[in-house]
Amino acid sequence: MESFQPKPEKPVKKKSKLRAKIVLAGLVLSPLAWLGLNGKVEPYCTLNVERVHYSTYLKEYKDIDAIKLNIKSICNVPQVYTEISPSILEGNTNKHVIAHKFETQISKPVGTNRNWAKFEDIFIDCKLGAKTNYLGHASGTVRLTSGKDFPVSGDSGTYNLVNCRIKPPAGPSPNK
Repeated sequence: MESFQPKPEKPVKKKSKLRAKIVLAGLVLSPLAWLGLNGKVEPYCTLNVERVHYSTYLKEYKDIDAIKLNIKSICNVPQVYTEISPSILEGNTNKHVIAHKFETQISKPVGTNRNWAKFEDIFIDCKLGAKTNYLGHASGTVRLTSGKDFPVSGDSGTYNLVNCRIKPPAGPSPNK
């Protein structure tokens, strides 16, 4: 009768132990990345500036040809409000001009999530049929519930070709 002989144990690889330690360290330290030395969350806010676009909603429901810009301020801590100065740039990455600078906009968080505020009523009349490249931009300040102000700035990242050109402001011709 043959005797049972167990297989010899494989030696544990040093690399797998090292990987396990790295993964464990990452799991322990990742939540601490948001914490300061005193154990409180370090506030961080950003602006999510969407691409400039022709508003089909404004055309359909209000019969307005308009270029629209949507922006959201997002923080990792609650905010009271966000105040921004939005603008639309015309051109391309090498050369651009400010096509329109909007008045200062203020938005407060709505609903149960106090960490973000939306800006959805930023638009300007345009002339349909004139293709133009536009980029959205905004900068401003987020007032946190702690009372501190956090500066924010952002743009839509790339120019978007829109089949509508911002109308020049009404008024006397500069040639007269």
